[in-house]
Amino acid sequence: MELIAQTLDAQAVLYDHSGEVLAKSASKLATKETADVDKVPHQADAVVVIAGNITATLEISATTQPVELLQSATSRTAEVLSIALAHLLRPSSSHIVEQRLIRAIMEDALYATLANLWDRANVPLGPFAIFVVRPFNSGTLNTSVYAAVRRILGHGAMDSVGTDLIGVIPLPDAGTRAAREKFAASLNSIATKFPSRAVVSTLSWNQTFAYLSYTDAVAVLNDEHFSNAGVIDSMRHYPTRALRNLENQYFSRSYIHAQVEPLRLWDEKHSTQLVDTLTTWLDRACNTTETAAVLHVERQTLHKRLTKIFEILEGDPRHDADLLGLHLALRMSQLRTEI
Repeated sequence: MELIAQTLDAQAVLYDHSGEVLAKSASKLATKETADVDKVPHQADAVVVIAGNITATLEISATTQPVELLQSATSRTAEVLSIALAHLLRPSSSHIVEQRLIRAIMEDALYATLANLWDRANVPLGPFAIFVVRPFNSGTLNTSVYAAVRRILGHGAMDSVGTDLIGVIPLPDAGTRAAREKFAASLNSIATKFPSRAVVSTLSWNQTFAYLSYTDAVAVLNDEHFSNAGVIDSMRHYPTRALRNLENQYFSRSYIHAQVEPLRLWDEKHSTQLVDTLTTWLDRACNTTETAAVLHVERQTLHKRLTKIFEILEGDPRHDADLLGLHLALRMSQLRTEI
């Protein structure tokens, strides 16, 4: 570590797979000019891979080196360490347990096996979510992604399988959903910085649902409709996915036509937006104030539109037992126009 630090005029730290410091240079970050004292240091990291296992992470920080040079030096040094430390940095017992836990989740292992590995990996019991990160290129997982996700994982477990990074993030009993959203936001920052796609799967309270959450995450990643860099929240996208599947059912086409066609024909003839208005109104639980704000219209204008809608539908849909069916038909119709 000292040789690396002196050569690059930098600080170097080697972490094990769980984030504990294995070695660290004693050097302080140097600056060439007094004006640079407050300069934010550049940082680069790369993983040390031994026998196919990510056993350590090398992190180098410097204020006097370009980012490109620092990243290149870090990657090459990590390759050298993979050879030089092969006899010392074998996968630790905790790392092996993490690997086994992730594979048990992927293989839908028996509950007893899953519970045992969960305990041995020191993943807290309680609510959790499965996540999967996949790089855009078809090569290998970006080592910087691995290191960055490890830093926000806390007491979770993860492992790289092929080009995917698969993990389980434990969540607190209080503020569970907020904690999940916070993790998703942090993961989104990583996935956009190092171009990749990621999914935070459904919230779970029972370990037996880990496999379902994993397969759901993979299904979302394989869905051609979700192709942008960043994080996809599978729970937020559930309605869209469910409606898309329902829309493909043989009985849906005629039902959508029956419910939406009168409004669509009126819009087409009079250049109005009754279909969008009714959809937004139902999306907002029939709240006229919120609907008017979303549509950027006056409440009086909205009331006029709703009056015409009720006239065409031959009544206020709130008094109809088929309100859910109407809402589904409108949303499926909207999906058709977006595809």
